[in-house]
This record gives sequence, structure tokens and C-alpha cells, in this order.
Amino acid sequence: MQLELSWNVGGAGDPAGKEGMTSLCVDWLGEGTKSLDKTALENKKADLGARIGIGAGSESASLSLAVVTSRLEPALTLVAELLTEPGLRPADLERLRGQAKASVVQARGNADGAAARAWSAAFWGRGHPYGHVVEERTLDAVLATDCAKVVKQLAPEGAELLVVGDVTVEQLTPLFDRAFAAWKGKAPARVRVGPPRGLKGTMFFVDIPGAEQSKVIVGHGGPSRDAPGYAATTVMSQVFGQGLSSRLVQNLRERNGYTYGASAGFAYRRFGSALMVQSSIRTDATGKALREINKEWSGMTTTPPTDEELRRERDGGLRAFPARFATNAALLRSVGELLAYRLPLDTWQRWPAELRAVDGAAAAKAVRGRLLPTQQVVVAGDRAKVLPELQALAQEGVFGKDGLVIVDADGRVVK
Repeated sequence: MQLELSWNVGGAGDPAGKEGMTSLCVDWLGEGTKSLDKTALENKKADLGARIGIGAGSESASLSLAVVTSRLEPALTLVAELLTEPGLRPADLERLRGQAKASVVQARGNADGAAARAWSAAFWGRGHPYGHVVEERTLDAVLATDCAKVVKQLAPEGAELLVVGDVTVEQLTPLFDRAFAAWKGKAPARVRVGPPRGLKGTMFFVDIPGAEQSKVIVGHGGPSRDAPGYAATTVMSQVFGQGLSSRLVQNLRERNGYTYGASAGFAYRRFGSALMVQSSIRTDATGKALREINKEWSGMTTTPPTDEELRRERDGGLRAFPARFATNAALLRSVGELLAYRLPLDTWQRWPAELRAVDGAAAAKAVRGRLLPTQQVVVAGDRAKVLPELQALAQEGVFGKDGLVIVDADGRVVK
């Protein structure tokens, strides 16, 4: 069986100057208990045949447990010990801090990582809860006392629990009551996040000297996950850029050989989303590929999805649908999605009919409402080889009229 506890505790709530705090602190919690150091904890999990994971993203923190039902009670006792008697050893915190700082250095040094960091700043804005950019200095600013406050927020009142497996509520309740009797406190409520407040500019460039490929991200803001027309929006985006048969991949990979792969889709958050085209492009084809992306973007409006494209994506979605519930882990993710976005509990029951109902008119409406005529573009690559092409695109206003901005891999404008 598998279970997941989650809390409204995420990196979006990190204070300015301590970006990365929540993730670092929650990772520290998972390093041991007062009576079990990291090695002893891993041995204990191995003895139980249990997998216990704990971590934090931008919007929430979660603890997961996978174990055979017969070992559930001792596994719950171990989870309760992690939450009520955390070890929080200083040496573990410093080791995790060093690993996190190394990850920052690694991300800055490659096109994929640098583009992702720059996109956060350019689209959301560094001061926005979704736009936080973690740096070495922000990790160094995190104190053990900060982490003690974060850990205290992982409390029972306000937490959400999902359980999947061969166990009933009647069997589970007394096990939880015994294991978590000493667990007290109130977790934070969900905090609403406002719209993006990113950098002024249309195109943003990060220099990665010697890069063999350019990482390209093209996008703009999108709807909330619970907005009307989700099925049509999903099918439209699949026609545009999801899978080998999509228009984007057929153009960039099959016809032109600019890239091995590309994708387009909506990256949903609890509050809002971004439609993002992403691809790693041959350095010498960066400018050409961006022109083709713009061409396909515009082409979705002038040539809406055809009946054949819609049939292909509808049928594919229906065939893949059972996989959402094929394993405990898949079922946990599917139900977790309902909770994360506050969707009705019958969402997946209605999904096949809603998918079948997506016709040409619905897809065309999704194109008009969800694909905007101007986008933001982030490119990370070798300045000496790609900057002239990007300057030409900016001068022509291919993606918009706010010009080209040079930023570093932390999303700061380079003077």
C-alpha cells in the first residue's frame, strides 16, 4: 500500500534572501530521528521493506510511504518518529546545504538549467512566489532555527492524507491513532498567489560559452487548471506539440532536423499556468528553429486542428486513460491532482466523455482563447554563435516588440 501526507508548505513561501529554505529544511527532516541517524534510519527502512520519501516543491511539502500492508503498523510508527522526534543533526544540514549549492552551480553551467532559472525570473519575476531563484548565498542564509520553524509547520491539523491499497478506513484509523498520538499542531492554510510580474522584455538570452545546443523556451500565461474547456485545451496543446506526431515535432525534428525532440504544453500551478514550448536546438539552427516555432504557433490559428488530428489525440488519450489507475502510485497521483487543484471528486469519471466531446469547434475555440499572438522567449546558448540571430528576431518583432534582454543564469539583467 502507499500513502502520502501533504502540507501547504512550499518554496513559494520562502522569505526574500532565503530562497531554497523550505526544500533544504524538509530534506533535513528526512535525514533521521533523535534515536536513528541517517544510516540507522536507512537500515530500519530496509528491515521493514519500506520506502519513505520526504521533500518540498514550490507549493507543498509531502511525505510518502510505500510498504506491504502486513508491515504497515511499524512503518507508521517510524513515520511518526520522523515527524515528532526529528534528529536535525547539524552535520546533516551542512552536507545537504553543500549538495544544494553544487546543484545550483551545475544548473548555471548548462543550457537547460540556465534557461529554466532565467524563465522563472523572466516570466514570473524573481519577487513572485513562483519565480524564486535559489542561489548559494540564499542557501547559506538558512539557519537551523529557520528549519525548526519549517518543521513545526508540518503538523496534523490542515494536512491532507491519501491512502491507496488493501486497507480500509476502519483498519487504518486505530493504527494512525496509536502511531501519531503525540503529533500535535496546526499546518498553514493555502495562500493565494497573484499573477506573474516578470521582467519587461520579449526575448531573454543567457550566455553559455561553448554550448553545443541552445535551450529554447517560448511561452506565455495560461488558464487555471479548473478553467472551463480543459479537455479541449489539452487536445489542442497535444496537436500543437506533444508527441512525435505533433505539428511542432514534425517540423523541428522530422522535416528540418533542428532537434531530437520538442514539447508544448501547459505547466499548471495551483493558481495559473504557463503555456511553454521547450526544446534543445542545434546551436547553428537556433534562429531558424525559433522562426519555425513562431510559424507553427501562428499556424494553429490559421489552420486549426483537423478532424484527423483530433481523432488521433482523442483516441490516444482514451487508450492511455486506464494507466492513471493501473498502480497504487498512479492512483495516488491521479487523486492527488484533484486535491492540489481543488477539482470535483468525479473529475476522472467525467473525463472520457469530455474528451470524446472535443470537436473542431471546441478545439478552434481553445486555439483562439489559449494561444496568444505574443510570447516571451528565453534562450540559453553560445553568445558568439546565436546572439546575432536573436537580435535580428527582436528587431523584426517576431515574438513581440519589447526587444532582447541579456540576463545571467540567475535571471538578473546584465548591464
